Amino acid sequence: MDEMGMIKMVIFGRHALAAGCILTLLMATGCRSRSPEVFDGETLRGWHVRGDPNSSGWVIGVAAVRPESPRILTVYEGAGQLINVALYNNHSRDIYTARYFGDCRVELEFMIPQGANSGVLLMGRYEVQIADSNGVEPPDRYHTMGAITGVAAPRANAALAPARWQSLIVEFRAPRFDASGNKVEHARFLRVELNGRLLHEDVVVTRPTGPQGDPLNRTEEPTGPLMLQGTQGSVAFRRIVVRPLPQR
Repeated sequence: MDEMGMIKMVIFGRHALAAGCILTLLMATGCRSRSPEVFDGETLRGWHVRGDPNSSGWVIGVAAVRPESPRILTVYEGAGQLINVALYNNHSRDIYTARYFGDCRVELEFMIPQGANSGVLLMGRYEVQIADSNGVEPPDRYHTMGAITGVAAPRANAALAPARWQSLIVEFRAPRFDASGNKVEHARFLRVELNGRLLHEDVVVTRPTGPQGDPLNRTEEPTGPLMLQGTQGSVAFRRIVVRPLPQR
């Protein structure tokens, strides 16, 4: 092999080594963190309890509603579902992702027993209501499934009966801030669908939807976690996916 050939081999080898290092680094640090699934179906890894963890009722298992106990979720051994076992108000705690999101699309499925109440909070601050409201008319902005709590009633009551799995899709635009940290644009729910029915489009949310006595609701940020309400009753979730949306 002549000198030029050896030089080419050395250069090629260096490029291959560099490419291999980059690929290894991406596999070790990047790919897993970019997975859209925020619940692995088997553990609470990647989730935090808001408040005292010893007061949490969140478990992994398989949930069902038995006819003789319609207001309670019965949990069986298994995996795939994130279940809050709360028999009454404040019997459990809210749970939120370790990962923070700005503009995003959330897709998940949930099931509640009779009379239950929960919620899906974008950035931990802006709530889409989950409540037993099947057949209740007219829809309102506080108690109807799919309401943007305190802000907008859903276009229709799309809630299914308790004990049935239901689907929720939310596309959310985070509030915008200038270089000094001043808010220059409010948060927006770009789209909310419940069980395949469109409930909201481009709804402006001027402040967090929760009570102002909660310190979390006194501030707004450019990113935040996905939070699932656990203080108001039993609920089960599965197939929880969060995909970042391109900023626009």
